[in-house]
Amino acid sequence: MIGIMKRILWVSIVFALCFAGTAGSEGMRYLQEYFVYPDDENDQVKTHWMPATDSEVKLYHLEKSHDNKVFDIWKEIEAPETQFEMLEVDFDPYSGWSYYRMSQILNSDDTLHTPTIPVFLGLENLAKGEIMVPDEFLSEKNDDH
Repeated sequence: MIGIMKRILWVSIVFALCFAGTAGSEGMRYLQEYFVYPDDENDQVKTHWMPATDSEVKLYHLEKSHDNKVFDIWKEIEAPETQFEMLEVDFDPYSGWSYYRMSQILNSDDTLHTPTIPVFLGLENLAKGEIMVPDEFLSEKNDDH
């Protein structure tokens, strides 16, 4: 179990560094906060965000993907008139690795995407010592050598 926890920590650190590097991305312009995290205990994935005060967003599309290429909309939300924290729960998440992002549809009909966040759900189903690194991290490392 310690080996699995070390791998989770490693993936979390790698992800945090990748996400921090993209925090200035165009998709974050109208957001003060944006988090996606698994709730393994309840088999859910939670998305939490705080719109910016100067938001031009009229719709939010919460999206998920099996492969980080083709995304499905799991929730569409009209932007509220006033600014407040928002939380949505995906009650039907994918097992194993999946990828979440938010598309923001602006008043001008342009679309902005947040950085993609990898999420692992189903820790209790892992065999001892099973690798917990998303495929794209492994293929990027192999491409470097």
